[in-house]
Amino acid sequence: MVINLRKNYSNFLGFKLKAIKKKQGKYVVKSKISDKAREKIIKNYRNQIEKIKDNPKIYNVEKLNSMILGWHNYYKIATHVNLDFSEINFLVRKRLFNRTRSIRSDCLYKNKTYKRIYGKYNFKPISICKITIYPLAGVKFKIPRLMKMITSRYTILGRFHIHKDLDNEFKDSINFLINNPLKKESIQKNDNRISLFVAQKGLCHVSKENLDMTDMEIRNIVPKDNGGTDKYHNLVLVNKEISSLIDETEELKINEYKESIVLDRKALNKINKLRKLVGNSMI
Repeated sequence: MVINLRKNYSNFLGFKLKAIKKKQGKYVVKSKISDKAREKIIKNYRNQIEKIKDNPKIYNVEKLNSMILGWHNYYKIATHVNLDFSEINFLVRKRLFNRTRSIRSDCLYKNKTYKRIYGKYNFKPISICKITIYPLAGVKFKIPRLMKMITSRYTILGRFHIHKDLDNEFKDSINFLINNPLKKESIQKNDNRISLFVAQKGLCHVSKENLDMTDMEIRNIVPKDNGGTDKYHNLVLVNKEISSLIDETEELKINEYKESIVLDRKALNKINKLRKLVGNSMI
């Protein structure tokens, strides 16, 4: 399908794009968070607030902060990112205040990440378990950087450059992964989970959507039952729903997953390759 970007928005990887004419006659890109991605952010934010209300523990508050930081890192290249998150903040702020009335405080607890990224903002602080929740509206447009040609997840030198460029952006997410290892998995696999998260830039291997810290799975490309290992090159990080689709064998449930997950041809090919390696038929 061909879309006239001068008249209509085009959706791409969680963004919606449109060409806007300036006074000089030139066109520039206007980019925003897509409607679907926006609704998903609101839903996930509200769900996490409910988890905090029901179980006000440090790891649940840290999880919310890692979600916010992940959204900001991914969508900050949208030209209207500040306006989008300001509107999202307006829609969810009432839920945050009402649901956490008895457990929140107005004290500001600045950790290193907060000081570095959100210290310049003057939002009213909301803290739970002595952890200040990152401000949803605390993000501004940032011109995307071009990755060095030498970067590659498949070589030691290439991964070094990826990690060097992205470690600071994902510092909070990395800390969460370090402090919440997969208890039933090997040390090698847990270490590679952190490296993969940075190398994949916090995105799902298949859908290229933002990975949720507690809603993602690390998969062995070649299963251990078939001789696979926990080495870096045999692992990928995917969203749980996609991981379930890879393993699913019942046609009815496969169709349900396909209806709920938006997959382009490239993503579907990746799923089928992974399904083939676990011994399942193509879909």
